[in-house]
Amino acid sequence: MAKQTSTGVTLSASAGQPTTFDQAGYEALTFTLVGEVMSVGEFGGQSDEVTSQPLATGITEFFKGFIQYGQPSLGLDRDSTDAGQQILIAHNDGANRFDPLSVKVELQDGTVFYLDTKVFSYTTNVGAANQMVGSTANLRVNKVPLEIAPV
Repeated sequence: MAKQTSTGVTLSASAGQPTTFDQAGYEALTFTLVGEVMSVGEFGGQSDEVTSQPLATGITEFFKGFIQYGQPSLGLDRDSTDAGQQILIAHNDGANRFDPLSVKVELQDGTVFYLDTKVFSYTTNVGAANQMVGSTANLRVNKVPLEIAPV
C-alpha cells in the first residue's frame, strides 16, 4: 500500500525505555493504547541550521548542525479515565514527570514507529459550544525513530 489515510492509526504508550532501542527491545515493553487520539503531529529528523558569513565573499553558506527528531503534538478528546491518557498525564506533571516514555504509532498498513520521548505538556481545552473538551500532549523525541515495515 503506497498511499494511506490516517484512519485506523493507533498510538500507544509505555512507561520507561526498552533495554535496547531496536525492534526486540521495544516489543518487550507493554504498551497501553491511548484513547481518543484525534491527531499525531510530525516526527522525524530535522537538522538545525548553521550559517557562515565570510566577510571576504559576502555569501552566506549553510551547514547542518545538531539534529532533532521531532516535537509531535497529540490532539485528543480529553478522557481522564483513559489508561493511556493517564500515562501521558503522569509523565507530564505527575510522579513520572522526568521519566522517558516509549511511544508506538501504528499506521493503517501495519507500519510501526517506535519513539523514545518525554512529555513536555498535557493541556485541556474546554472550547466553545458544539465542541468536545480536548487535550493536547506535546512530546519531544530523543532518539532516531525506529520504523518497522509491515510483514
